[in-house]
Amino acid sequence: MKRSAIIAVVGTLLCTSACQNDLSPDADDQAINQSSPSDYNQGPGNISMTTNKQTQGSDKDMVERIAKRHGFSPMYVTFGGRHAYLYVNADNSWGKKEKEQKLTELRKEYKQEIPRYEVNVQVMNE
Repeated sequence: MKRSAIIAVVGTLLCTSACQNDLSPDADDQAINQSSPSDYNQGPGNISMTTNKQTQGSDKDMVERIAKRHGFSPMYVTFGGRHAYLYVNADNSWGKKEKEQKLTELRKEYKQEIPRYEVNVQVMNE
């Protein structure tokens, strides 16, 4: 009786220890390499963790990049709902008429490139 109880306890310990994860240093590399980001990121709307998602940071970069293409120097961009507020400095060599023309072109491009935001451009050095 005593012997069969010891065998049962030892057998149970061996079985449960075999079911645990391998915590040795060599096992970590193998476990990481076997899974891809999409294996553990199955939330709604996310295909994988490597998918490039559009954020306000990337939107801010796009707003600034478009302003620079038109010759303006962006100071800062803020967002409020579907509105983006861009504060820029115009080139000092531009005349008033040229500045207005470039500003009109800039606003037109924002409507084409970023239709989800109503971009309000404020020229600070008028």
